[in-house]
Amino acid sequence: MLTLHAAPLVLPMTAAPIADGAILVDQDRVTAVGTRADLVAAHPGARVRDWPGILAPGLVNSHAHTQYFDFGDLASSGLPFPEWLHQMVARRATFTD
Repeated sequence: MLTLHAAPLVLPMTAAPIADGAILVDQDRVTAVGTRADLVAAHPGARVRDWPGILAPGLVNSHAHTQYFDFGDLASSGLPFPEWLHQMVARRATFTD
């Protein structure tokens, strides 16, 4: 079933904000993003859900410590935490810009 989620403002990931925007969803997939008028015209049978605020993509926690990828061996070392931490600090001290 197609559902059109409409709001006064839609914030797409890769485009400018859309006033009176909408997001067309087919089951669990976003299939279109645009103005409400354009999407209603293109999909007249879609169920419409109006939202009072802003529709935006979900947030992703991309927090990572990529500088530690070379320390994978410590993950399976079995060292007690104090020794593991000592090893981590000692290795980190060898980093350069």
